[in-house]
Amino acid sequence: MNLANLISIRTWFSVGARRRPSGIYELIFTPFAVLMGVYVITAATLIIITPWTLSVLFFSGIGALGFLTTGSFEHSDVEKPSILDMVFAFLCITVGVYFSIHAETIVNRIVLLDELTQLDILFGSIVFIVTLEITRRTTGLGLTAIVLIFVAYNMFGHHLDGVLQHGKIDYLHFLEITVFTTDGIFGLPVRVAATYAFMFVMFGTVLHACGGGDFFFNFAAAISGRSPGGPAKVAVISSGMYGMLSGSPTSDVVTTGSITIPVMKRLGYRGAHAGAIRGGD
Repeated sequence: MNLANLISIRTWFSVGARRRPSGIYELIFTPFAVLMGVYVITAATLIIITPWTLSVLFFSGIGALGFLTTGSFEHSDVEKPSILDMVFAFLCITVGVYFSIHAETIVNRIVLLDELTQLDILFGSIVFIVTLEITRRTTGLGLTAIVLIFVAYNMFGHHLDGVLQHGKIDYLHFLEITVFTTDGIFGLPVRVAATYAFMFVMFGTVLHACGGGDFFFNFAAAISGRSPGGPAKVAVISSGMYGMLSGSPTSDVVTTGSITIPVMKRLGYRGAHAGAIRGGD
């Protein structure tokens, strides 16, 4: 990427280029992705594991896959990950290995009473950094900037006056709550993503591969395809029908949305309009 793109404001506020690894990278990526899927299914159904440990291992695997499949910027290489991408992926895996080894000690410690070790602080800081970076790559700098503003307020809000002032929170206090409890990064949203959401998305993907998405679309088209606004109505009806089975908005968008949005775009709907219809229904 050239210097002009690097210093462009649009570059920093855009999401990273999505890639599908090929060649030797695909040989590494595919087994790891399959292994991640097997782990999530096993952890959610067959083994007993603490919520914090479950979230940490899910974060580690998904984070590594995210850095390998999402470039730093929109103009990044879409054929293969860069050295920086592989470094971040390695850091994610390293975090998962360290925390899985020390999971019992971390889960049983008394928050804000038992001191963090130097390695705890190091790997906790890595978790915070890679979380910010993967957020920037997948959503842009806007959301990341909001997060940084609230982190700054958390750390320095005790210097303010009036109703915005709060008690002093040092970095170790912030890191402990954010990383080493289920009230921060490894809280309920990640836990739900590691269990219910992942399972529903996998179910939707398998159903789509078996032709389930086409069935719902064709059935909805037979009902409303000839009326004005037909494609949009088809999207709403097929989404509702599929949602009654899956119960997951994410799975719904992945399956029926992958069919209805391209159809609406081919028939003249703007991309943003088509996406808004799918998001609204």
